Parts: sequence; structure tokens; C-alpha cells
Amino acid sequence: VLRTEAAMQRADICELVIDPIEWVTQNDKHIVGKALEWYKGIILVINKWDLAREKSDLDPQAHQERFLAYLQKQFPFIPWCATVFCSATENNNVAEILEHTVGIDAERKKRIPTGKFNAFLEQMVYQHAPRGRRKSHNPRVYYGSQVEDNPPKFVIFTNNPDHIHFSWKRYLENKIREFFGFFGTAIEIEYRGKKKSDNPYIGK
Repeated sequence: VLRTEAAMQRADICELVIDPIEWVTQNDKHIVGKALEWYKGIILVINKWDLAREKSDLDPQAHQERFLAYLQKQFPFIPWCATVFCSATENNNVAEILEHTVGIDAERKKRIPTGKFNAFLEQMVYQHAPRGRRKSHNPRVYYGSQVEDNPPKFVIFTNNPDHIHFSWKRYLENKIREFFGFFGTAIEIEYRGKKKSDNPYIGK
């Protein structure tokens, strides 16, 4: 486990190999949890898929859809990850793993211009303003920007980060992915307190 975690920390993209005969294990969940904690790219590699199909009474398409639904329940926080069904011994879809790796690497290195991101952020706040943890709280989102790539990191400046409800934070991440992509990789969103008067974009 320590060697696996050390390798994950050195990597940009982690490929978790899952045995569909044994299904998802607690160790698999632990690995995905660490990959999320360290903002890695994630690919779920379902190996031995040829053997799993032989043991199923369903047709191949229905069996794959059923297993995908199972994976979504086991890993509900990574609907954006890539999934590859393959067979290493038969060399089926193995090249697809590398194709996803190259694509995710490009997504992790993508930069969103600050002006474009703030136009997006203003629209998202207008459509669905953040609500506080309590009725007395009055969250305000001022501006934001992407400050890093590989992994992508966004900083959002607000009047009080602690007052923004977690559901709005999840909403914003989903919208960032909807508008800008970042398929296959975790993204970091940091909320920082900022006075509105400190906004460098006011009046510009």
C-alpha cells in the first residue's frame, strides 16, 4: 500500500485496475480516495472483461451498462472519470488506456483565461446565487481565476468562504466541467475571503 501511494504521488494520472470477477474492493476505494485527495487524473481499468462476460447471462452491451451503473454507485464522486473495459491477455482495448491518458494529460494542462472565467462565474451566480449555511448568512462571490494547472486549481474570492453551502460548491464544480471540460481529472477549487473593495476588476 505504501509503495502504491508513493507511486501515485509521483504520477499525474492514476489507472486503477479492477477485477470484475471480484468486484470493487475496499482497497480500490482507498486508492480512488487518495487520488482525489491529491487531485490526480483517474482511469478505471476493468480488466479480464472477457472472463466476466463468459460468466454473465446478459448480452455484452447490457452487461457493460449494468457494470457501469455499479461503478457509479461505488464511486459516486467521480462521474467525470474515464472507464476502459479491456482484456490484457487478449489485448482488447488496451491501447484505449493510453489514448485516455494522453487526453487527460491535455485536460490537466488546460488554462482558462481570467476574463473568460469571470464572465462564466458572473453568469453562474446570476442563475443560481449561493446560499449560506444559515438564513442570517449572506454569501457574496466577487471574482475568481485559475491559478494553476496540472492539476487545475481555481481560486474563488468571497466575503466569507465558511458561509457558502457545500451544495453550491458542488454546483459550481459541475458547471466548470460542463463549460470547460477537465474530463478525467480532479480539479481543486479554493474559496478565499476577500473584501469587495480589493477586487482589481472593479471599474474595468
